[in-house]
Amino acid sequence: MPDTAQALTSEQVADYCRSPVFRGGLYLPEGANVHPARLARALRKAAIEAGVAVYENTPMTGLAAGSPNRVSTPAGEILAREVVLATNVELAKRPEVSPHVSVFSSYALMTAPAPEKLAAMGWNRDEGLADLRMFVHYCRKTVDGRILMGSGSGPINFGGNTHDPGLTTDRASAARAEKGLRRLLPAFADVGIEKSWGGGIDISSDRLPFFRTVPGTRIHYGAGYSGHGVNPTYMGGQCLASLVLGVKDEWSMLPLCTREVPRLPPEPFRAVGGKAGALGHHRLLGG
Repeated sequence: MPDTAQALTSEQVADYCRSPVFRGGLYLPEGANVHPARLARALRKAAIEAGVAVYENTPMTGLAAGSPNRVSTPAGEILAREVVLATNVELAKRPEVSPHVSVFSSYALMTAPAPEKLAAMGWNRDEGLADLRMFVHYCRKTVDGRILMGSGSGPINFGGNTHDPGLTTDRASAARAEKGLRRLLPAFADVGIEKSWGGGIDISSDRLPFFRTVPGTRIHYGAGYSGHGVNPTYMGGQCLASLVLGVKDEWSMLPLCTREVPRLPPEPFRAVGGKAGALGHHRLLGG
């Protein structure tokens, strides 16, 4: 399939959204905006309607590999021939995953409604906007005239500690998302911020997800989505399904399942190096 990305001049970018800092861009016509929570709820509904039993509020407290595998919960034990782990940053604690991922955080904000300002900058269509650097800014508009602005530039976590409050309450990271809004979309310079929040993301060493079976077990996992989880989840589901079935097909033979994922330096070098790289990025942007 040929590449569908279309290069845009600054004038063509302005047809989508006018900003004095937009100097050029790419238009990806096959893209779409997705509300992740609504997608998850719709998938849950479809699974239940298909006869899948869904047990909520049942945390896994332990996992013992075997035939069958034993999954511990607060109220008992589940026996399962196959286990799929899809637990985002929590996988960074597992020994087969931790050498290949770092835990960063991503912060987002929601502005007050200002539909007249959206109209003034010509953002009249529904395309989302994003830059293509490693520490991205991305923004979407809402039906009531707000802007959601995100910044994947939160602090790197030391040692995969997923309970680090910096993943969710780092004020400097939230401020960078706001600064990105004011710089990239100055028409919203005086619009209030109604909410900001953050969460952990698992950044793989090569920025691509990977899917594996733990050697000698029937435990499978998908990790390293690197802040782009919604995008490749269909492929991830297909890869994991093929691993569960133990078949060699177009999915299980993808590089997502077979490539050698580079190893990251051990701590403390991983966290120190990650913080140095992020600091240089923030200074480059004046953040």
